[in-house]
Amino acid sequence: NNVNRYVSSELTHAVKLRQNIAQRHKVLGFLLVSFVLLSFFFVFLLVMVVRKSIIRPIQNLEQSVNRFRGNALYSRIEVTSPDEIGSLAKAFNAMVEQLETSMEELRQSEERYRLLLNASPDAIVAYDPDGKATYVNPSFEQTYGWSQKDLLGKRIDFVPPHEAQKTHEVLQRMLGGQGVLFETQRLTKDGKLLDVQIKSDIFRDNEGVFVGSVVIHRDITERKQAEEALRESESHYRSLFEESPISLWEEDFSQVKKYFDELMDSGIN
Repeated sequence: NNVNRYVSSELTHAVKLRQNIAQRHKVLGFLLVSFVLLSFFFVFLLVMVVRKSIIRPIQNLEQSVNRFRGNALYSRIEVTSPDEIGSLAKAFNAMVEQLETSMEELRQSEERYRLLLNASPDAIVAYDPDGKATYVNPSFEQTYGWSQKDLLGKRIDFVPPHEAQKTHEVLQRMLGGQGVLFETQRLTKDGKLLDVQIKSDIFRDNEGVFVGSVVIHRDITERKQAEEALRESESHYRSLFEESPISLWEEDFSQVKKYFDELMDSGIN
């Protein structure tokens, strides 16, 4: 009996010990699961903080840069932190503001030049490197009869055949960097031949690459006609003088007139 009680007591103690061990395993398991969950929670919080303080500002910066690349020149980045990313955002905003100012100054400058070109009485045309018209002013339209719609993006076929070689030579001089000024002839839309004085020059980009030219046409047809009429008149009167059957001569009485003017100035009438 004593042996049975001893064995029974030991068995009871072993069962309780096993129950205590099982209970402790449950507690440890619970603590481990809680620790894992808390770890995941803190990691999640850390990710959210990092996302808010670092990743999101970087994403905003990337989006603003992409908008800027897509010609949204006036996009800004919201500065939300005083750290390096905030400093980068401020630098980006300052760059955009400076570019905005430069673009506005350029726009105003282009507008002033456009007003000057539009108000010019001379016909002005701008060409791209392929010789296609990129701009014509109102005087060009009035002088030659074509509209901007007729000419922009196209070559202007108004060089008469007898001026083609001369025009080619002048073009080569201009492409060599020389400004040119010469007299030539050009055809209007209706085929009328005009005498014109042309001044032209080229313009290059910052790397020195030829990007276009500007040509100014001054209609001198009336002047040429007047000069020709004067030459014909002089030739006509010279031939009358030289072929006259009677004696004709020319005398200079300017000194006589000067003498009489001096007498009158001295009071002698």
